[in-house]
Amino acid sequence: MTDTLNKTLVQQSPSAAARVTRSPRDGDRPTRTSTWRALQPVQRRRVLASLASLALLFFDQTAVVVALPAIRQEFGASYNAAAWTVTVYLLALAVFMPVVGRVADRFGRRKVLATALVLFGVGSAACAFAPTIGLLIAFRLLQGIAGAVMQPMALSVGVRDVPADHRGRVIGLM
Repeated sequence: MTDTLNKTLVQQSPSAAARVTRSPRDGDRPTRTSTWRALQPVQRRRVLASLASLALLFFDQTAVVVALPAIRQEFGASYNAAAWTVTVYLLALAVFMPVVGRVADRFGRRKVLATALVLFGVGSAACAFAPTIGLLIAFRLLQGIAGAVMQPMALSVGVRDVPADHRGRVIGLM
């Protein structure tokens, strides 16, 4: 049975046959290798970089909500004005995310992701030094635009070249 399985896998995909091994305790039943071991070093670095950029993005989305009382106090702003720091970010995500794929097709995924990371960093630094609530909201808009690009591009770059039988697990990590 194992020979038949290996022949079938070699016909379907030579790399799939290399990832399936026999486990002595399971008899002839094939066992999958871990997703991490199936990835090449360059693929692992892409996955880790994508995970890091997504973690940064998700942290930024939630951290401002916790900081709203401090933002109100720092700028002497009303609750509604401070809440716009969250709202404008989410609006930018919703408005700009649909066009990201088209932009990436034209300029390249890695280049678009790198540009978004730089813009996100610039927006974050500008938020830290914003002298007024109005400028803080404007810089949060910049962060939101960059985040709208980062979210789908990080996923796209992260799963690039991952074998199809492991792609679902990698997407699940993200």
